[in-house]
Amino acid sequence: MDFRTPFTNRWAGWYVTGKHGKALHRGNGFSKDKDGELVVNLKRGANITDLSDFFPVQAYLRASSDIVALLVFEHQTAVQNTITRASMDCRRMLTYQKNLQTELKETVTDDLVYDSVQHVFDGAAQDLVDDLLSKGEAELPAGLYGDVEFQMAFRRDERQVANAGSLKEFYLQGRLFKNRCSYLIYSEFFLALPDQLKQRVYARLISALRPAKPDPRYAYLSAEERVRTATILKRTHAEFQRAIGKRSEF
Repeated sequence: MDFRTPFTNRWAGWYVTGKHGKALHRGNGFSKDKDGELVVNLKRGANITDLSDFFPVQAYLRASSDIVALLVFEHQTAVQNTITRASMDCRRMLTYQKNLQTELKETVTDDLVYDSVQHVFDGAAQDLVDDLLSKGEAELPAGLYGDVEFQMAFRRDERQVANAGSLKEFYLQGRLFKNRCSYLIYSEFFLALPDQLKQRVYARLISALRPAKPDPRYAYLSAEERVRTATILKRTHAEFQRAIGKRSEF
């Protein structure tokens, strides 16, 4: 389960608190056997704000299982998994190339020489940019409302840019974030990726976010959102800023 999972298929086996309008999810549900089939009434678990009917909430640090926090958790887990997989795959290919060059008595270089190595890096970069830009994100329902305290705490360290916002700014109207480039692009794990991979990621991001003729793969991003997101990255992300350089379109 991640940010691409349809809302109605999320959180089976989980407690969920918060408002989500008429949409249903699988949280807070208990199935019963009826004529040999498991049956669950999803409406009974909808729009729950108090879990005390399920268990003694006083025994826990929080009496809630906030719906927005769960959405953030799914986003973060999915993107972090992609970062981790890309790191492992690309580092393995760098080692493969170095060993092969040594074996063949070729010059050992950090440049990606072999087609097979380039292919892995290109694929990893595309997967990373897809997840960073929330490609395929399932539509969220109208009426989504969660714990304001969580949202304030989550945004406490955001990198805010005047007239553009931040990458941690919530939207909660059909999608999770206002500006769809994951805040994990600032993380230690992302910044520690091999430079050869990050160069490819930044190049794809620039192609996706440029004002004129952006990559059609990310056509779901409006012109306004692309401008906001590019502005935020330019002013808050040193490596992205260097990757853009003096490009006139930005």
